[in-house]
Amino acid sequence: RFLFFLLYLTSVYTKNGSAQNWELLGTVPVHKEIEAVAAHPTDPNLLWIGSGGGIYGSSDAGKGWKQLMDLGRKTRINEIHCHEQRIFALTSQGLFESRDKGKHWKKSFSARLAGEQNGLSLKTDPLDPNLMYLGTEKGLFLSRNGGRSWQKETNELGHQGIQAVETDRENHQLFIAAESGLYRILIHEDQLDRVYVSRRQISAEDMEFEAETAEDLDREPPDAKDQIWVVTQIPYPAALIAIGTTSGVYTSDDEGNRWERLSLSGLRSRNI
Repeated sequence: RFLFFLLYLTSVYTKNGSAQNWELLGTVPVHKEIEAVAAHPTDPNLLWIGSGGGIYGSSDAGKGWKQLMDLGRKTRINEIHCHEQRIFALTSQGLFESRDKGKHWKKSFSARLAGEQNGLSLKTDPLDPNLMYLGTEKGLFLSRNGGRSWQKETNELGHQGIQAVETDRENHQLFIAAESGLYRILIHEDQLDRVYVSRRQISAEDMEFEAETAEDLDREPPDAKDQIWVVTQIPYPAALIAIGTTSGVYTSDDEGNRWERLSLSGLRSRNI
C-alpha cells in the first residue's frame, strides 16, 4: 500500500496508490502551518505530524489525533523520520527520539554551537542500521552506533548548512544537499565529490519568485540563484537523482555528472 501526503496550511491530504485525487484526513487539531508529516513504514494507520512546536499522532489513519510532545510555540518541527520501531523528530531545538510510537520522547542529540541543534534531515544507511547521517544548519554529523553518539564531519560538509540527505541503496552512496551544492559520498570508499554547484547562497528577498506565464519561468533571470532545498533518488524504472532548487527542478541519470532542468510549465514559482 503506497501513501502520498500533501501538506496545505493546517490540513493533511492523503492518496493511496497514485496522486491523481486527494482525500482530506479528518480534523487536524492544530491552527498553525503543518511543518512535517510521516507514516509508519509497515502500519499505514500510524501517522505523525509536526506543527507549532508539537508532535501529534494518529493510530486510525488520521481520523483522530493526540498530542504526543510539546516543545513550545517557538520551536519548528523540520522533519519526522521513521526507522523500524524508532521515530525521530528533527526540530530547531535538537533531535528527539521515541521507541514507543511517540508516547515518550528523549533528546538524542545535543549541539555545542548555535545552529547545530537545528536538525534538517536524517537518514539511516540502508545496509547498516547503526550508520546514521544528520544534516543541521551548521554541518553534517555522523553516528556509527544507531544515534547514541554523534561526531561532526571534518571535511567541507562540517562547515556549511545541510538542507537534505538522501541514500542510494543500490549503489550504496549518499547524496547531500548543502549550501554550496550537491555532494555524493561513496560510503565504502569514503569518497566525497561535489556533483552540482550552487551559483551562490540565496538571499531572503529572492526566496519567492512569481511569474505570469510559463515562459516567464523558463527564462533564466540574469541574477539567478539555485540553493537546493530537496533531493530525492528514484531507482525505477531508471536511476534518477532529482533536486528541487530556487531555480526549478533538475534531474540527472548519470549520478550527477550531467543535469537537465525540467519544464516549469504549469507552475507559478520556480522556487521548489
